[in-house]
Amino acid sequence: MYNQVTTKVSARDFLGGPYVVGTDNTAASVNVTAGEVPGESGGMENAHNVAHEWTGLINDPDHPDNEDMGNFIYAARDPIFYSHHSNVDRLWDVWKTIPDKVTRSGDRKRMDYTSNDFLDTEFTFFDENQEMVIVKIRDTLDSSKLGYKFTDVSKSDNLWIYYEPLPPHQSSKPCNSSNYPAAVPSGYNYIGKDPVSFKLDRRAPTSKDVREKGVKNADQLQENVLLEKVKIPHSEYARFDVFINFPAANRQTHLYMSEYVGTFTHLPSGMVDMSKSVSESSSKSDDKFRTVTIRYCVNAALKRLGITHYNTDIVVTIVSKGARNSSPKTGFTFSNLKQDFQ
Repeated sequence: MYNQVTTKVSARDFLGGPYVVGTDNTAASVNVTAGEVPGESGGMENAHNVAHEWTGLINDPDHPDNEDMGNFIYAARDPIFYSHHSNVDRLWDVWKTIPDKVTRSGDRKRMDYTSNDFLDTEFTFFDENQEMVIVKIRDTLDSSKLGYKFTDVSKSDNLWIYYEPLPPHQSSKPCNSSNYPAAVPSGYNYIGKDPVSFKLDRRAPTSKDVREKGVKNADQLQENVLLEKVKIPHSEYARFDVFINFPAANRQTHLYMSEYVGTFTHLPSGMVDMSKSVSESSSKSDDKFRTVTIRYCVNAALKRLGITHYNTDIVVTIVSKGARNSSPKTGFTFSNLKQDFQ
């Protein structure tokens, strides 16, 4: 929760990037030069998905189609589904109140999205009188305006909001980034069954970064590592734990260490046999795949590791996992690994 919620200072980091009107949000239809992305995951997606995984029974032989919380086609049949999604809504309220202990300035306020295209998106519902009503997203962002409020559980929330990871594993042994390859931009980059490490070149933020993100100065920016256009079969489970400057990370590495910066989890959707490989359960058609860009916020980790200069390159290690921390059944491709500011 600390890495998926607390360290996400911008709404885009927390909830993800926009879906673009007029496209199907695939890499082929999105205008990359205009800053559009083919779907973009936020930290809340992982916090949401992990709860589905914990309460689901992925690969249970008594449930061959994974008909439980671990598969989105069945999840709503479990009564806990509704409590879980109520908590997802609650966390949006909590997120906006978390103090900034992430950016260099320490005074950035967490704000709603500002895109009118997003805010004016409409949904149609039936109200308590069975009358059809139209609700815009901008009408739902403040729960108090909807006539309800959540129970105060701040004592529990504070356990993860003010969580402190353990000291760095190798504080006295700097990581030599030159020993590792850089990802190939717009190329074939592979995440295999074994952990893989890449060198990441960093730069200082520019005035353009400040202007485009709507902050007062560069010290209010959130620095991210972007894993761009990861291609994942809809029917497969996928998980990527990411570490900086700890290339020795593996599936047994604890996630309470300073070098850990976050997790992405994709849950399967549809009736599939989870024991099969991608080649057996999926065709090569692109509609069988999800293409997603994943953000990992690194400000807090860089500070813990004593990395204060933007000209210090880092090593990013991606650990792929299967369900229940097992070995992944297949590999995945992505288009690029790069630094980003929000």
